[in-house]
Amino acid sequence: MRDDPYELLEAAGRALYDEDWPTPLARSLGVNPDTMRKWKRRKIRLDLDHDVLKRALRLLQRRAVATDQAARKIAKALRS
Repeated sequence: MRDDPYELLEAAGRALYDEDWPTPLARSLGVNPDTMRKWKRRKIRLDLDHDVLKRALRLLQRRAVATDQAARKIAKALRS
């Protein structure tokens, strides 16, 4: 069974921006917020190979690196 691109986009949005994710994710990915809301409601087609999913992955990866770096910095400071 193939992954659902709508669910993947929502998972990225929720991971990055919590419950009110559509508009901030749209802005971060350079997408019109109305388009993002239509994807959320499955009103327009979103294919698994759409560039927006690739951009969401890169954003998640950058956020993961930044989060890890901040956590290490805080942990180091607390050990001092």
